[in-house]
Amino acid sequence: MWNVTDGAVKRHAGSYAWEITVGADASAKVGFHGVTPTAQAAHISDPSGGTTVDAEARAAINVILLALEGKGLVAGS
Repeated sequence: MWNVTDGAVKRHAGSYAWEITVGADASAKVGFHGVTPTAQAAHISDPSGGTTVDAEARAAINVILLALEGKGLVAGS
């Protein structure tokens, strides 16, 4: 069931309870824009090593990784 109040897809869990079912756990498969649904991706390590260290680029990559983890698209550390 689509809940227009909060925009979530939910299922009736009995009595007066409802559960959000889309992406409810890491094994739930979700796809966007016609791509085949997949389970949550594994954790991506922060950038390290290499002969050239670009601190600004590494900081930006870390922010992107945190955003992906915050939305549950990539597993956290």
